[in-house]
Order: sequence, then structure tokens, then C-alpha cells
Amino acid sequence: MNLNKNILDRFRKGKFSFRDYRSVSSYFEKDQYDEKMRDTLYDDWNKTRPQGNSGFKASQVLEKLHRQIRVGRQRSTAEQFIHVFSRIAAVLILPAILTIGILASNKTSEQNQNWAKIVSPVGSRTQFQLPDGSSGWLNSGSSIKYPIAFNGNRRVEVSGEVWFSVVHKKKGDFKVSTRDFEVSVLGTEFNVISYPDEESSSVILERGKVAVRGLNRNFKAEIEPNEQITYNKQNNEVVKATVDAEALTSWRNGLLVFKNQPMSEIAKVLERKFNVDIVLNGDELENYIFRATFRDEKIEEILTLMASVAPIRYKIYDRQKLANDEFQKEKIEMWLN
Repeated sequence: MNLNKNILDRFRKGKFSFRDYRSVSSYFEKDQYDEKMRDTLYDDWNKTRPQGNSGFKASQVLEKLHRQIRVGRQRSTAEQFIHVFSRIAAVLILPAILTIGILASNKTSEQNQNWAKIVSPVGSRTQFQLPDGSSGWLNSGSSIKYPIAFNGNRRVEVSGEVWFSVVHKKKGDFKVSTRDFEVSVLGTEFNVISYPDEESSSVILERGKVAVRGLNRNFKAEIEPNEQITYNKQNNEVVKATVDAEALTSWRNGLLVFKNQPMSEIAKVLERKFNVDIVLNGDELENYIFRATFRDEKIEEILTLMASVAPIRYKIYDRQKLANDEFQKEKIEMWLN
């Protein structure tokens, strides 16, 4: 099998198939691809590196990747593998590996099957396709874990926000597991939100029908299109509401659609999308209702547009360097005039 740059290009753009994933994985497992991978690394580096930057050692990078992959396997922990792999990719700005998604697999002793994990980096969204043909999008800072071979077990585990388009199968429901609930479907389009650091988790249904079963609180519920069920982790309450599902899931198409939403909710969406911290001063601002649609604007452009149509002012603070040479998130403070 030859190294296929078209496959690498699809992988970089997040439009890869399961077969593409297996191919890319094999490139880093076999030494015979090293020379071609070095050439690919050089090509990608020359396209992305700043002018005048030199000293890129592709052979050393490949050896480091191989070494870290072997270490990751010895530990048998997918998360450690992802941590090492993503740090290398971030330093290299290497689109062919992981600028869009990070994949890893590990062997589980409980079910004795291989699993894959896709992670969407903070500030981006990632498209994926599952072995059964089902597909979807991962929002910023989200992940999905699934068996490489479903074999009748169509169960995936997610963290963060994930939109699904599930292929109908005559046998076997498609199940989505989070920390708070499990969603069972036959064939449908729906959105799951379950960030570990947020006080609530929810399921939004666009098409079809799904059943939701609580894990931390024992509840069962079915929802219809344009309905949302929300579980509050703090007070253990479950609420079903009618919503505009298309608007709430428009993020997968690169849109931000806010229809009469309070600034407290809008701030959370902007924080996830742009990897920033937003401070809202005053209850009145938090409850201020806003309606707007944005497409591909930068955070500065969104804030300028918001301030032009609403009595809002804001300040963007410079990022502060920490003791470990990393930088804090960009901080934004907002007030009502």
C-alpha cells in the first residue's frame, strides 16, 4: 500500500472515512513510509511556517512520533496517547496528522475490542464518520469514543457537544452514553450537550425519535422533533421544552444563531467556540435578551456588531504569560451602558 496524499488531505480537513483513518494509522506504524512522511512533513511545514524559520528536522520528528506511540501503547491508555500526540502536532502545526481531529485506539479488557477516539480541539469543529455509516460533528473541546468494529454493538461515548445523523439499522439501537444519561435511537438527527464543567446536560432532537435514560438520576423520557430535555446536575431536575432545534444545532454549519437568548447562554457559546473567558458584569446583563446570526466572524467582529445594536460595551484584555511559559485564555469583560 502506497502513501496516499489525498487520504492525508481528507484527514486534515476532517472529511475522512473509517478506511481513511485505518490508512493514516498504518502510516505511523510501518517504517517503510518514513521517507514519504518526511517529504509530507516538509511540504506541510513550508506551507505553514513563518518566513525565515528554519531548522525543521522531519526525521527526528518521525522518530519522536514512533517512540511516543510505542510508549502510549505500553501504557494502554488512549488519553495519554492523545496528550502526547496532540502536543507534538500543535508544535509542528502539522495538518496531515491532527490539526482537525485526534484519533487513538486502545484495547479494553472488559469487552476485548478495539476502540477509537476522536477529539475536536478547542476553538474548532470536527466532522466524523462511524463504521456503520452514521456521521456527525464535534463542537469545540468535544470527543467521541466508539468500537472500531461495531459487530452489533452500536454504542458510543461522548463528552462535550456532538451532533449525530444516525443510519437506521433493522437490528440494534444506536446508543450514546454520557456521564449523565444514555440516548437510544433507531435512525435520526439529534444533538447531545454534556460538557463535564457545565451544570447541565441536554439532548435536542431535530428528526426522528429518541429515548433518554438518566444515569445519575433515574428517569426515562422520549422526545419528539424540536424538543429538548435538560438535566440539571446541581438540583437533579429534568425539564422538557419546545425549542428551535435547527437554530440550536446550527453550529455544525459554521453558524451562530441566537434567537431571544439571554447573554448568560450566549457567553457560554462564545467561550467554547473561541476559547476565551467572558465576564458579564451584573444580573441585568446576564438576563439581557439578544437575537442575532453570525457566520464565520471573529470574536472581535461579533463583539463590535453586538455593541452596535445593543447598549453593550466591552473590553478585551491581553493574554498573560504564565510561569510555565503558557498563556492564559483571552479575557473579555462586558457591561450594559
